[in-house]
Amino acid sequence: GDDDATGIALAPVTAIAIMPVSVGDVDRLSNYDYPAAARKQGVEGDVVISLIVDEHGGVHSVRVVTGLGFGLDEEAKKLARKLSFRPALDTRQNPIAVRIPWTFKFTLPK
Repeated sequence: GDDDATGIALAPVTAIAIMPVSVGDVDRLSNYDYPAAARKQGVEGDVVISLIVDEHGGVHSVRVVTGLGFGLDEEAKKLARKLSFRPALDTRQNPIAVRIPWTFKFTLPK
């Protein structure tokens, strides 16, 4: 697989039997600071992140694929690093590292 400059060997897509599953209270991530610039401009929407879930379920190599700016991209990257996963499994049921997309939906606080 491609190591993505992180030193983490990624599994080839054909070897992935089960994709990573997020664990823990993902809703707790809704408790974040809505960036002042985004709030002032009335900006809301989706930020799509690409990240590596390693064979232990840890998150690495977080990058923005589709951003909104106004501080929301940085907030999404910070939140992505707080995610935890059950790792992906290959066809032999061994945990493997994979790169996945993750979408954060930002809605202006009421």
